[in-house]
Amino acid sequence: MHDVLHHLVQRVRSAAVKERLRERKQGQQRRRHESINANCRRAVVANLIEGLRIERPHATQLRDQGDLFMTLIHTCQLCGANSFDYLTELQRHAKELAANPAEWMPWNFRETLVRTAGV
Repeated sequence: MHDVLHHLVQRVRSAAVKERLRERKQGQQRRRHESINANCRRAVVANLIEGLRIERPHATQLRDQGDLFMTLIHTCQLCGANSFDYLTELQRHAKELAANPAEWMPWNFRETLVRTAGV
């Protein structure tokens, strides 16, 4: 009888340990995802600020557009997004982009696509 009781206690403890490990792993994954997003945003802001610091008195509009695209492509690389897919979706959803640009950043455009497809 004592062995059966001991075995049941061990199984309950084992299940509780597994549950705690699963919760800990989910928390670590969530924190890592939040950290990646925060790092991506910091890199974008740093890149934009650095671009503003550089004086370019003879910059043409075409060169400025090139700088914009290079910034977007670099941001996509930092966030792990496919830059070609991102720029293509920006063209496809130009009206939505103009209405709400914050929803179409490289780190959150996939969620926006899913949300707009469901509407």
